[in-house]
Amino acid sequence: MKTALLLILCLGVPTLTGAASSVVLVQEAACPECKAPLKPDAKFCTGCGAKIDPKTCAGCKAPLKLGAKFCAGCGKKVEEAPAPKAEPAPEPGKKPPEPQEAAKPAGQVVDADSVKQKLDEELRKFGTSSDEVNRAIDRGAAYLAAHYLKTEMRGDDDYLGAYALIHTNQYFANGKLRDKINAFLRTDYWLKSAAVSYTAGLRALALEATHDPDLKALTRECAEYLVEAQGPKGTWTYMSNVPITPVAPVGKGPDSGIAISGGEPLDEEVKGELVERKNTSKNPADGDTSCTQFAVLGLHAAARCGYLVPKAVWEKCLKEMESRHCKDGGWSYHSTGHPSYGSMTCAGICTVALCRFYLGEKDYLDHPQLKSGLAWLGNNFAVDKNPKENSWHLYYLYSVERVGVFAATDTIGEHLWYGKGAKHLVSIQAADGSWTANSEGKEKGTAFGLLFLTRATSPVKAVKRGGNGWLETHSLNDASNFLIILDASGSMREEIDGREKFDIAKDVVEAIVKKLGEGAKVGLRVYGHRFPSLDEKADQDSELVVPVGPLKPGEFMAKVGMLKCKGKTPITYSLDQAVGDLAKVESDLDLVTILLTDGGESTRGAKPAEAAARLSASRKGMKVHVVGFDIGEDDWREQLEKVASQGNGSYFHARKASDLMASLQLVTVGGADYTLLDKAGKEVHRAKLGDRKELPEGKYTFVILADGKKVEKTVWINTGVVSHATISLSKLLKK
Repeated sequence: MKTALLLILCLGVPTLTGAASSVVLVQEAACPECKAPLKPDAKFCTGCGAKIDPKTCAGCKAPLKLGAKFCAGCGKKVEEAPAPKAEPAPEPGKKPPEPQEAAKPAGQVVDADSVKQKLDEELRKFGTSSDEVNRAIDRGAAYLAAHYLKTEMRGDDDYLGAYALIHTNQYFANGKLRDKINAFLRTDYWLKSAAVSYTAGLRALALEATHDPDLKALTRECAEYLVEAQGPKGTWTYMSNVPITPVAPVGKGPDSGIAISGGEPLDEEVKGELVERKNTSKNPADGDTSCTQFAVLGLHAAARCGYLVPKAVWEKCLKEMESRHCKDGGWSYHSTGHPSYGSMTCAGICTVALCRFYLGEKDYLDHPQLKSGLAWLGNNFAVDKNPKENSWHLYYLYSVERVGVFAATDTIGEHLWYGKGAKHLVSIQAADGSWTANSEGKEKGTAFGLLFLTRATSPVKAVKRGGNGWLETHSLNDASNFLIILDASGSMREEIDGREKFDIAKDVVEAIVKKLGEGAKVGLRVYGHRFPSLDEKADQDSELVVPVGPLKPGEFMAKVGMLKCKGKTPITYSLDQAVGDLAKVESDLDLVTILLTDGGESTRGAKPAEAAARLSASRKGMKVHVVGFDIGEDDWREQLEKVASQGNGSYFHARKASDLMASLQLVTVGGADYTLLDKAGKEVHRAKLGDRKELPEGKYTFVILADGKKVEKTVWINTGVVSHATISLSKLLKK
């Protein structure tokens, strides 16, 4: 709570005794940046938050009050002293010059994603929607992410889980998970598997899906293994002894916090490498349709990363898969002597299609066996089972997704495969977000479900020029789970632009809660809301209103809506109580504490910075971020900056409602602003991280400004390709 004490001292009237008089004439001082009025001895501007450098006399070096005309020490005119300086305040980004409008690049720029709109229309035909599907994806990804954050990644199916998670927001929002997946993909665990062809294929798929150039380079190892391990007839079995030439790690400079991937530089020669067969395998052997499919998928992923294989590899595989085509039109697990079933028919279709594509067949889908395979699948189509087979239901659905992509079709027979499959997956998802089926446990089943819903398969397309591509932006936070400590002291009743500060704070918290989604775990501690400042209980008026747990936005905001502002600002007591709050939460859960306050500590003798240090030390990786809302006192701001520093966090200055929203978005959902400039340096787009923008192909400059830190990176947009800008806010803020 803000308090004021007015002390009036009558000291008489001073006598003027010459130039060295003790009288100091003061004129109104203004911030050099925003021109807002400044108090004498102000260390920070209350308008824009800029730091004000102390001003000294040019003659005697005595400190000068802001606006003083004469020095109190030597009497010299202030004009003779150096002018005050101020550090520029953070700005939301470079604005286009007025009154001109922001420049628009040549070509049509479309914000609406037509593919998403088309999918939503399809989903509604089956009684669901893109919102429901996205919630199912978020819940499934949250389940799988929680599993892998607790479990070491080194098994065969962990490559499947990694591949699935890379296609979800968890990979782009959870820094620890992303680092763990990337580190796992760099290891040689895949070579130690009893099913190396399977893990090689899945590893290559995951590496390509990261869009990280350094990780994509590792697909060469997978391609080398698969080329050498191919059996005499052209298929693959699960294990073959192949020595691998490791890809040398790429040396990196300082991490800027921004990773750009996806699009390639245009009008430059495409660099590719032919991975030749050197017959280094001691025991190459043929295998089943399923294993062969994953080997071919791995070669496809490697080819998309620039690692091509000899023509003979595709020719031999195509010939053998054609010979395995069953009389009923489908494919079986191994030979024509067994009946066809759903997942293996999908595998046969995808393998034959990819072989024909990489052999250069212009109409690679114009093939009698592909047509009969699609007809078999259409006649036996189902989403609630694997047709003609009692197991591997979810693996089959992922197989259907691959058929839809490689066959470039929205329908299989008369069936809209995605709409039907998505509706079924939404309806059978477990309460914890997982999927299971016969022969498929929670982790494997959830991975297959996510791969279907996210339409994970990379298509086969010839290089196009002259069209549009997309830029997706992602913020990579240290954690997606939070304890919010909210100020409800009496001063939060004060108004900004006609609204109470607490009403503004509630609106901002609600917006953040909606963006966090159901996968996050969030708690809320509030202080100053129960007892007025004169009550003896006010110094310990702090309550855990919502314990840290799975976020339920409606219930959370209902409790926030009932809060009233009354009393003091017991920050130290609240931070110490938070240690106990979080002791009840699983220790391996990534958590960040956010303190939102409009004032400093109100309890005499309390030391909030030390309390922040205790809270930070109570959990591995704990950070205490502080958002100062309308902080008008220099001492308070200095105190809160120390709280953030001792809590291993950051301090954010918010003067108005828009600043508060920007600060909270930055520390929770990573909602920092960015700007996109075209080749000529003209602004073509401005938005917050987390969006998707359609743009004409070409070279652009990505510019981000977060809490005063500005970084620029080049990004290329290719026709029909999604480029990615992934920002690690913790690394950016440390720069």
